[in-house]
Amino acid sequence: MSIIKDNAVGLENTFIYFLHEKSIFKEKLFKKLLISIVELGINKEYSLETITDLFDIYRLVALYFGCHHNKADYFEIKNYKEIDYLDSLDNLEACIFSYLKEDFEKLKEYEIEFKEMS
Repeated sequence: MSIIKDNAVGLENTFIYFLHEKSIFKEKLFKKLLISIVELGINKEYSLETITDLFDIYRLVALYFGCHHNKADYFEIKNYKEIDYLDSLDNLEACIFSYLKEDFEKLKEYEIEFKEMS
């Protein structure tokens, strides 16, 4: 499976797995996820299944951040103070949006930016 599909279904040792099951935001795995989205777009790999997976990933990340802020919910991201969740959501959204728009120039910019951050 691909990094995208693995995250969409929450396989063990993926970013989504650690966020949901271990309540830890794994920065390195998040960057790998972003780079995977960018590379799919650059390589012009488009399918309804991939678009659905990207939607699921975004939905889950937003949900988990929302649950973290809900005082009635017991879910808490353990390393929350170490991350910039708005920046993380923005980066994820920007990658997915550029992928959907087939904005290859922007995707190439993100590829350089995220690989430098890894």
